[in-house]
Amino acid sequence: VAGFWLKIRSLPNLALPQTLHEKFLWRKIIDRDPRFVCFCDKLLCKQYMARCFPEVKCAKVLWQGHDTRRAPVKLFATPGYLKANHASGYNCKLGADGLDLEKLHVTTQRWLRRKWHRLYGEWGYKDVQPKLFIEEDIGRQNKGHQLIDLTIYVFDGTISHIAVMADHKTATTSFARFDDTGRRMANGEYPTARMERIARGRDAGPRRVLPDDFELPAGIDQILALARRIAEDFDHLRVDFMWNGEAYYFSEITLYSQGGFVLYSDQNLLDRMADLWDLRRSWLLTNPQTGWRKLYASWLGEHLDNRGTAS
Repeated sequence: VAGFWLKIRSLPNLALPQTLHEKFLWRKIIDRDPRFVCFCDKLLCKQYMARCFPEVKCAKVLWQGHDTRRAPVKLFATPGYLKANHASGYNCKLGADGLDLEKLHVTTQRWLRRKWHRLYGEWGYKDVQPKLFIEEDIGRQNKGHQLIDLTIYVFDGTISHIAVMADHKTATTSFARFDDTGRRMANGEYPTARMERIARGRDAGPRRVLPDDFELPAGIDQILALARRIAEDFDHLRVDFMWNGEAYYFSEITLYSQGGFVLYSDQNLLDRMADLWDLRRSWLLTNPQTGWRKLYASWLGEHLDNRGTAS
């Protein structure tokens, strides 16, 4: 709650959330869907996708373990990514000359010691067992083509928008937003310099705008349909894919976008996302509860209107 005040400059209504940021905070603290643990574990999520959506490509895992000194040395000289499964932003690009393996070992051990759920209050990470893994570089398969990230925000089957980023998390990152029909939306990622600094504290984030003539990759309609299928049993999921110029690859499922503080300057879009987020479809209100959760779920259900927002 203190973090909410520092970022949003208001006190949240946690009992009866209405805004997008309040609903993210409510998910962090109250909605304890056991499936969240799988989605917060990057390795388990890959297994989930292979089991439930076998037609979807995922970047191959080339090694996994707890000590980089036990990984094949040749992997560090080959284009790929070293990541931690239990957090956001813990990754390192491999294949560059002069990589200090001992320093990398020290850094990754620090990653493993950090408890992500304690740092940011994101409950889904609480029971994820920290692990390191090396993943193939899918961009290597089509050199010279920009790697495109597509983050698809799905609310009970409805897509509010698609955030598209080229060369994500690099010095040349550029972005744009599109609706579910492929129409480009207004840009303006952050409303103030202060909010941009806050958002960029956890993620390098986008700086530039994609060219006016940028078009969504071919086959996007099938990917949007797939995102809806993946998220169909949830009140809200963000489903991420990457396009390397030849094929789409599943990236991750995100529960707490930007740590729960999506700071777009387009207030209408934030309001639409909040309106689409129907808490009646949440785990808390669609599964039997006990104790105080049972009492609270009953009370909350009585105070939500037919759109799942406070009446």
